[in-house]
Amino acid sequence: MANQLHINVNILNSGVFGGAWRLPGSDPLAAYSIDHYTSIAKKAEAAALDAVFLADGPVIEPIIRHRPGNNFEPSTVLARIAAQTERIGLIGTLSSSYNDPIELARRIGDLDHISGGRVGWNVVTTAGPAAARNFGRDQEPDHALRYRRAGDFTERVVAQWAGSEAFTSPQGRPVVVQAGGSSDGKRLASRVGEVIFSASQDIEPGPSATRSAPARFSSGAVRRTS
Repeated sequence: MANQLHINVNILNSGVFGGAWRLPGSDPLAAYSIDHYTSIAKKAEAAALDAVFLADGPVIEPIIRHRPGNNFEPSTVLARIAAQTERIGLIGTLSSSYNDPIELARRIGDLDHISGGRVGWNVVTTAGPAAARNFGRDQEPDHALRYRRAGDFTERVVAQWAGSEAFTSPQGRPVVVQAGGSSDGKRLASRVGEVIFSASQDIEPGPSATRSAPARFSSGAVRRTS
């Protein structure tokens, strides 16, 4: 297969720079409007980008004075984007540490079905004591434990999709995306990842970081290789 560059857009609040919302001419409340997300997705689709990506964490961090957190739950936003686009892939981040696998499988699987097979699930383990406290825990689970749970959790989600034949989408099921950069994260990626989200700063080192991932994007929707 010839090398091909696939481009996604990460709709990260008001921009990747935390203070972007303060720039002259910027709307500081844009990230609190669904139109912010749908307008970017439409532009990305018109430009033939492969997918939109939503980061998320199940917690409001105590740093909102300097940077607003992600403001809407990803599957809710992606459902609206799906209704206003036709081809672009839809990737949402949902935690394996603070969700139920059966409920998550239904939520993401239904979104994949109604969008015509365009959905990817970015598996994260959610670090930080703030998230743990949000769920009534004194401290976050151990790093290695979070990643072991993530592997088992993801396999349960995929198995649930496999048993839902009535809701099979054109792509079969949602694509599993993984973004861990630690040793445990890379092991998880090699176990369950079909698209790897890495933080390489240059093109040359990128392939070595994602060599274990068999996935590709195709025709503006999320697709897996066989």
